[in-house]
Amino acid sequence: MSKSTKRELLSDQSHLNETFCIHCLQPFKFLLNSKRQCLHCHLYICKGCSQYNKKEQSWMCDPCQTYLIIKRRRL
Repeated sequence: MSKSTKRELLSDQSHLNETFCIHCLQPFKFLLNSKRQCLHCHLYICKGCSQYNKKEQSWMCDPCQTYLIIKRRRL
């Protein structure tokens, strides 16, 4: 099963997204790989797949962060 197929399954199954990062598919662990919720897409992501947005004072996943940067440049 490909990673993109796994991501599609996770995004449709909220209980699985609460257990695994939607982007890297690694399981969340309390201290080692804690979960954060993306401000834009509201899916759960790990620290490695996210960035803190100082302006919004919240976490965003890397794809949403990239999308917003591209969107702002087009305006």
